[in-house]
Amino acid sequence: MNRRKAAQWLVLVGVLAIAMSATWFVPRGYHYWQVERAIARFERQPSQLAATRLGGLLRKGIPSQKQGERILGMVLSPAVTTRRTYPAESIPTISIECPFRLNAADNRDAFANLQSCLSFEGDERPCKDKMEANITGYLPYILRCGNQPISAGTYDWRIRIDCTLTVYHVDRSWWRRLKNELRGRYVNAGLFREAASYNCRFEFPVQIVVAEREDAEQIGLVSNPELDEAMRRSFACRRSQGDVLDVGPDGMPSGRGETICLEWTNLPVAVAFEPVLRLSDGREIHSRPCRLPRIRTRSGRSGVWATSATDFAVTAPGDYEGTCVLRPDPNFAYDDPAIKEIWNGTLEFPMSFSLYEEMPVR
Repeated sequence: MNRRKAAQWLVLVGVLAIAMSATWFVPRGYHYWQVERAIARFERQPSQLAATRLGGLLRKGIPSQKQGERILGMVLSPAVTTRRTYPAESIPTISIECPFRLNAADNRDAFANLQSCLSFEGDERPCKDKMEANITGYLPYILRCGNQPISAGTYDWRIRIDCTLTVYHVDRSWWRRLKNELRGRYVNAGLFREAASYNCRFEFPVQIVVAEREDAEQIGLVSNPELDEAMRRSFACRRSQGDVLDVGPDGMPSGRGETICLEWTNLPVAVAFEPVLRLSDGREIHSRPCRLPRIRTRSGRSGVWATSATDFAVTAPGDYEGTCVLRPDPNFAYDDPAIKEIWNGTLEFPMSFSLYEEMPVR
């Protein structure tokens, strides 16, 4: 009888052990299969949509450590672009761009922080640089090879990029709720805790060839009636009237006028523009430092750019009539090695505005 009871107890313990093991292994097995299926879909047909699905899984912390590393390695593997030859006594630039982004659906209970640390080392010309590089954004990251111009020659460099994706989830445990309540905080407020962390590393050599200026690669300027018409169709300008803001200690409006928002879609050829404000009396006013960025974008890309009166170095109060002029800037285009030629065309947009010493009461 005792043996029979002992056997029953052993069977019961075994069943409980199997049930507990199933509650642990079954979800993890399903998650592993779910991630592998998403990885296989991306490998079969890489696309931004497939990358977004993988980003959603990472944000939930579902992939294992090895799976997360594989995902980062596939999605963030950067494309490195250099010029055939660079002009001597200049600072060469390298383009680093990730083909896809790890977007994820909005989730109030989780967020992910992606950081990339870039190390840049030269073998023949010793140089070390380490920076937090935003190589995972929408635009290519332009890396300058050192801080000083270099002479003609061939230089071997090595780039190393370490990417870390840290996932945070809201901690809604009962003791956290109790602590928030005792401290007088919102009861349902949670504090983010680290749920998962994934890492990957990319290393690749880069060779830089520097020649005399007449032998270096040049930027081509292209223009013809058919191309000019296609380029102008690719741009759309939206205007709005309102107060224009000046960046100052008071942060108050300093005038009123037009804000120009320029949008472009699927450009037939790359562009690089320097913005200038041409006033009605013929004077040309350049943009204020750190206020208005120049435009540089590759062919086939889409984007947006906006400007208003206070982006330019106009300070005297008064009423102004002018034109915002966008002129080709081949020197700025040269910094992106992927751009071989730009449109040799100019865009002009009328702009009227008023600047005041003090904003009038309306």
